[in-house]
Amino acid sequence: MPINFKLGPTVPQDPAVDDWSRTWTGWSPTHTDQENFDQNRGVWVLGPRAAKERIATFSVEGAVRMVAAITRLEDVPAKVPGTRGKRAVVGTLLQKGDPVYDAMVGTEV
Repeated sequence: MPINFKLGPTVPQDPAVDDWSRTWTGWSPTHTDQENFDQNRGVWVLGPRAAKERIATFSVEGAVRMVAAITRLEDVPAKVPGTRGKRAVVGTLLQKGDPVYDAMVGTEV
């Protein structure tokens, strides 16, 4: 069963405290799928089950918008002292025509 990351509307981030120095997170309809994936593939609290998964979906308003093939998970150290480090998905964003993409994009979560 894929890991599903639920994305909300775009939220500005402070690069001084964001663990990846991002300026925004969330779903942006004005950015490409690749840009949305790059901004949202981390920084998440992921348990041991996540390490076994090979597919990640990213949903918006209850429907899958993006699908990625997971290569591995990477640790993301916390930038702010005293906060917990998290993880990020490393992989390839799938495209229309890929059987997994075609089966999942647009489905309800």
